[in-house]
Parts: sequence; C-alpha cells; structure tokens
Amino acid sequence: MNTRRSMKKTRIKSVNLIILLLALLAACARIDSKEEVVTVVDKENNLIEKGLLVDGKREGYWVAFDTNYVLLYDIQYKNNILNGKTTHYFDSAITIETEMKNGERDGKYTSYHKYPIVASQGQVKKGKRVGEWRTYAKDGRLNKIIQFEKDTFKIVLDNKLE
Repeated sequence: MNTRRSMKKTRIKSVNLIILLLALLAACARIDSKEEVVTVVDKENNLIEKGLLVDGKREGYWVAFDTNYVLLYDIQYKNNILNGKTTHYFDSAITIETEMKNGERDGKYTSYHKYPIVASQGQVKKGKRVGEWRTYAKDGRLNKIIQFEKDTFKIVLDNKLE
C-alpha cells in the first residue's frame, strides 16, 4: 500500500513539475496576462485534472487522472479550445492519439488494440474520416483498407481478420 501511495506522490510531483515549467514558458510570452495553474480535485481530494488558465481560459497542456492517479488523457488547448495533439490512455497504455484543430479532430488519428499494436489509422478533417483508413487485427496484420470520400466509404481490401 505504501508503494502505491509513493507512486501516486511521484506522479503528482512529475505532473506539477511539467505544469510549472509550461506555466513559466507561457509567462515569458504573456507579461500582461493573468495566469494560474489549476488543480481540480474530487470530493475525496483526489487529483482529477490539472492545467494552465490564462485570463480565465484553458491554455496549453492539460492532464486528467482517474481516482488512482492513473493518467486518462493529456490534451492541448489554445484560447480555451482544443488544439494540438490529444492522447487518451487506459491502464496507463495509449489507446488513441489524434490531432485537434478548433475543437474538432483534424489530422492524423491512430487507435491501438494494446500500445504499440495499431487497431486503426487514418486522417480526419473537421471531425470526419477522409481518405484511406487501415484497420489491423490484434496480431498486427492488415485487416481492411477503407476509402472515405465525402459522406461515403468503400472497402478497398478486406482480409476478414478478427
């Protein structure tokens, strides 16, 4: 139990250091703005979310945790809107990596069966799948290639792996 508590404290210290460094970098760029590092806790005082507010808006790197201080996601904000790389986790393993632009998925999208084994990969534009998408079986073999255009899709290859 002490080891678990020690790991929680180590994770919190690491997150605090990252947020502090990001806040210092942001402070150098915005001398006249009001900045604060925000820590969100639940009713049992468990850390839930942490990040930087600039003039009352989310800015930069934010992280969220479950009640055992296991990382759920890290995301980036610009002027209170999701912008940049977003990574989601389950049991400390990456499950989804995507890019956000103006609050919508826009750019490369990758989901994982169990990191680093890719489940699906493709491009997203304004929240919609575009172009070629590939899905993979749990053993890493190519399962399907799907071509997305406008609001339709076509299966180009189907190896029927599950």
